[in-house]
Amino acid sequence: MHGYKPPYQNYIIKNYDVILNMLPDLRRCLEDNIISDHLAYQFLSMLQESLIRYLGSLEDAQEEITRDVQNPIKWFRDGVRDIVALPAYLLSWLGVIPEIYARKFVSSFVFSAISGMVAFLGFSSAVITIAIGWHEFIDVVRNIMPQPGLAGTKQG
Repeated sequence: MHGYKPPYQNYIIKNYDVILNMLPDLRRCLEDNIISDHLAYQFLSMLQESLIRYLGSLEDAQEEITRDVQNPIKWFRDGVRDIVALPAYLLSWLGVIPEIYARKFVSSFVFSAISGMVAFLGFSSAVITIAIGWHEFIDVVRNIMPQPGLAGTKQG
């Protein structure tokens, strides 16, 4: 799909399906002896350029997907995002909310912030568990944080 200006015309068609629309035009051009070979060559060139551009975009998409598959941080991010999105999609699948609302929520900034916080908490808890363990971490937090009821009392 892209902008197309028909031969010998003064207008442009936006979002023109090049291959679907030009193949019949090319066939008519080749069958009709009145229309010149130059017009058929233009159709062939346009089809070739469209296919080459599409092939390039497919190769770019393949490279991006290959990079994403090899990145474990993106695996973690996408996994957390899918788990956090599960309640919204369940409500949508059960018919409680329309699917468009679930999709809008999942693509919103609020959802990204919630998903990011869950991912950060999950990652930090994994690091803490590996590094020092939960019992030692809770002891460190208790030593840093003042205990309720003892604030303002004098300890000697």
